[in-house]
Amino acid sequence: MRRVSTFLLGSLLALSLANPSRANGRFPRAERLLEDATDADHLVLAATYGLLVTRDRGLNWYHVCEASFAEPDVQTDPVAAITGSGALLTSINSMLTRSEPDACDFSASLGDSADDGVPDFTLSRAAAERVVAVRVSTAPDGSVVNQLHVSEDDGRTFAPLGPPLPSSIRLVATVDVAPSDASRIYVSGLAEDRSGVVLRSQDGGQSFVATALATNASESETPYIAAVDPNDADILYVRTDLWEYDDVDGLDFAYDALYFSDDGGASFREVFRTDAKLYGFALAPDGDSVLLGYGDPVDGGGRYVIPEALGIYASTTVNGEFSFTKIFAESVTCLTYSSTGLYACAAQSRSGFELGVRADADFTLETAEPFTPLLDLAEVRGPLECPACSTGARCADSWRDTCLRLGAQNCDGPSDGSGGAPECTSAGGAGGDAAGGAASASGGAGNGDGGAENGSETGGANGAAESGRAGESESGRAGLPGANPGFERDSGCGCRLGAVPATERAGVLALLSAAFVLFRRRRLRA
Repeated sequence: MRRVSTFLLGSLLALSLANPSRANGRFPRAERLLEDATDADHLVLAATYGLLVTRDRGLNWYHVCEASFAEPDVQTDPVAAITGSGALLTSINSMLTRSEPDACDFSASLGDSADDGVPDFTLSRAAAERVVAVRVSTAPDGSVVNQLHVSEDDGRTFAPLGPPLPSSIRLVATVDVAPSDASRIYVSGLAEDRSGVVLRSQDGGQSFVATALATNASESETPYIAAVDPNDADILYVRTDLWEYDDVDGLDFAYDALYFSDDGGASFREVFRTDAKLYGFALAPDGDSVLLGYGDPVDGGGRYVIPEALGIYASTTVNGEFSFTKIFAESVTCLTYSSTGLYACAAQSRSGFELGVRADADFTLETAEPFTPLLDLAEVRGPLECPACSTGARCADSWRDTCLRLGAQNCDGPSDGSGGAPECTSAGGAGGDAAGGAASASGGAGNGDGGAENGSETGGANGAAESGRAGESESGRAGLPGANPGFERDSGCGCRLGAVPATERAGVLALLSAAFVLFRRRRLRA
């Protein structure tokens, strides 16, 4: 029997929707870990609830709210990066914003209107202070224009790079620059017929060649560049985002894949696919092995993952041959592999940590507690204490609500919008001269040992975190106003049970098991 009983489906949905721990209307989920290349103690975690920053490798975490770096009422998640100078860049909906290393004051560097979109950007590891971004806009005749822009000054200013992207790509998802060759640029997205497409430039964005992917166009299976090999610009990894509709059950099921190319994107082959969301991707610093992290969005909307598919899968990459082995069996929503170690985002209620780390990837399903926890959401100290009139000063207003969503302990502080800096007249905050660090934020920040410094520290984009953007919720970057008429971007959400107290977990798991026995699909696959 493949259909879900009305009672069981209703119970699952009610339990999911009843959980109060939601951000942006969705269950809180960590999506990308950035490690400062010159200071491994400086970490930034991008999530559905904004950003978390630490300067002491997780001893103290502080919150940066979405209102600090994004337009009001934003409903999508940030793409973030640490530049070569330690500055923080974020892209969300219509603009790309930049802050000095203190993360206290963001201003728009690219895109600032309702007709703009900045779906993605990337740092060029081969050229210091270079940032390449995609800007989507609507022309006077109503047509969509996808245009690369470049910054040569660490993301402060941008200028168009080459002509607009060819019409073979309609909706842009990601852009990346090969670490070993600054003139090699890749762009991924959907064609007019919603099939997947990857563009390759060998002349720094002046011209592109398009390659079609064998994706599911009827379901708008969207390709995202996961990584370019650190040593070979021709080796490219692309992951896809697919919710596959089952007309028997009347539900959408996750079915994400990884594609591989060793000829510069001239051809691709599928090397792995399973029934969950491919949120985490990590290429080893030497490029000799790859890790895939499959996770669960834990959200509503009639979308499901298969619990047995969740976890981390590992394979060597020797000679372009892959044989993936499952080495971790819990939901994973981000992976970053740097010279310091392997970071993984997990579901705290199930795995016991929101962010964990280990020195290497040498572990198996039998390894007890393979990750050392770096983040417990209950211990987030509060918002950064930022100068009056900086954009970061807004975060005290919303901290109490965010604190309750995260289950943190330090929830004292205004939450009615009466805080912040009402005497300020500039919507952009204090500009680039804010020099505050976290000390004792009114929203519950402690002594500031883990707060942001005044910008004197230098940083750099970690290669795995920069190129391995499978941990981002690109599919959640829905609805760039006016930029892509006729294309509905996937929200990235799924319908699975949210985190529940330990006392309730046994009953919930029993209910889940019973439900999946009733409706689990039996696909016929080639």
